[in-house]
Amino acid sequence: MTDKFTITRLPSEPILLCQVAPYYSPNPNMEQLDAAVSAILDRADESLFCVSDLTNITFDDSDLLVTVARSTVEEQALWRHPKLRKLVLVTSLPIIHTALDTIQARTAGGRHVEVFETLDEALVYCRAQIAADA
Repeated sequence: MTDKFTITRLPSEPILLCQVAPYYSPNPNMEQLDAAVSAILDRADESLFCVSDLTNITFDDSDLLVTVARSTVEEQALWRHPKLRKLVLVTSLPIIHTALDTIQARTAGGRHVEVFETLDEALVYCRAQIAADA
């Protein structure tokens, strides 16, 4: 792994928890994070939620551009992975909400992204979705 992020599969749940360090930046770290998550999804025997906890980072305009480009243009964009059940973000940064609005407007048939203010809210959402499908 890297000191920029950690990825943990929650025990007995189809949830990956990605936590980023305060000095994480989408340029160049997003490519490495997406590749690590994709490798886990490739090996998974079921579709997984990916909860990305972004509460510790700052985000600027150049980060926004990198995120939009990687998420809408690139063939290997994480949210196109067939075993990704839902991408769930934890953040209160308005710029990330702007990025998501842009990405979802540009991505026909793209996957919806859920955003929550706290990690607890995000996990409650995922667990409710899991229970509803059981």
